[in-house]
Amino acid sequence: MKIPEIKIENHQKIYEHLRDYKQNPKFMRRWYAFHGNLLNPRVRYAKGARKDLDLIRDKDYHHIYVTNHRGDSDGYILSAILHKVAPTDAGRVRLLTHSMGFESVFARLCRNLGTIPVFLKIYYTTSKRHKNHPERLAFVPEAAESMIDCLVAVMTEHRQKIFILPEGAFNLGAPDTLLPIRKGTAVVAHRVARIDGPVAITPIGIAYGKKKRRFDIPFNASLYVERPIFVESGMTVDEITEQVDATLLSSVKEAVKRY
Repeated sequence: MKIPEIKIENHQKIYEHLRDYKQNPKFMRRWYAFHGNLLNPRVRYAKGARKDLDLIRDKDYHHIYVTNHRGDSDGYILSAILHKVAPTDAGRVRLLTHSMGFESVFARLCRNLGTIPVFLKIYYTTSKRHKNHPERLAFVPEAAESMIDCLVAVMTEHRQKIFILPEGAFNLGAPDTLLPIRKGTAVVAHRVARIDGPVAITPIGIAYGKKKRRFDIPFNASLYVERPIFVESGMTVDEITEQVDATLLSSVKEAVKRY
């Protein structure tokens, strides 16, 4: 079945289609390996983090990866991360991407990779393509709810994992900082934990250098993998968000420090 046209008015049909999308593990393994070998990021782990990741793999826990968001290069480094950190997850991880990607020359690639679009309010407010259509802004909250439902289904019905950039926008500030963390990651983890928990959230900090640059160079990036957060059904969304914020910021600072 062909994916519906990627426009916010179609959000329900889009997410219904993508929740059942099956990736090709062989293709995804090659895709991850290509970027992992080309970009060759340096990976370091917090004490106990690698052991936790092996436990998550062996117990087949529900799993969410989170990273900071520095710019366009992140889309490629995420594949390199999966090759270096979790090669056995090839074909089982769904990436989220800005809906703008589906309107660009990379639209076909986004579809082939099974990425899940995120419809952001700021984009529909400022984009030349959409700012003359204010009626589309009314769909943003509905689309966000549809996306959450899709992610929960992807995890609980298909045992797939997801990769989220919870800042929601590029952080153009200092490399060792974060924008405010959005609650979407916590909402998904909370719902999945209550349905079929527990859920592990693994923060991975990305650093392309120690100083702020106009354009980040993705080669030889520094990555720091923090120990996962294990979300139980009794935790609140606010508690989960606070832990994601604290551990992700810690991983980012370590990635920059060890660049």
